[in-house]
Amino acid sequence: MILGMTVHTIGGVIRPATPLLDIVPSVSDLVIEAKVSPVDIDRVEAGKSADIRFSSFSSNTTPVIEGRVIQVSADRLEDEKDGTPYYLARVGLTEEGAKRLVGLNLKLQPGMPAEVFINTGERTMLQYLMQPATNAFARSLIEE
Repeated sequence: MILGMTVHTIGGVIRPATPLLDIVPSVSDLVIEAKVSPVDIDRVEAGKSADIRFSSFSSNTTPVIEGRVIQVSADRLEDEKDGTPYYLARVGLTEEGAKRLVGLNLKLQPGMPAEVFINTGERTMLQYLMQPATNAFARSLIEE
């Protein structure tokens, strides 16, 4: 499958080293590329479970699909449009998630948006509410 064709003119001039198109295999495992904030990267690693929602489909009829983080980029990247820093995480479906997705009979296309929620651990409600206060307290007692 050919995606992202950048040249459409017959006989047009192309600058050297300019990408012309992307070739994507038509039959392969589904892999989702997710942007992870540098603030959260210390809790994201390969093997972590993830919940995937395909935002192109109705949330009422499309359930959450189970996935797993396959790989996290070794270095921080920057968004070309706005310069926002992020780490790239590749998320694949688990066997159960793939079976569930096949059963839904959805037509997925490369480039479709998806929401990925990576499970980074559990916290109690008290820990969640107290974290800003404990962070401020820890920084307040540092001498210059």
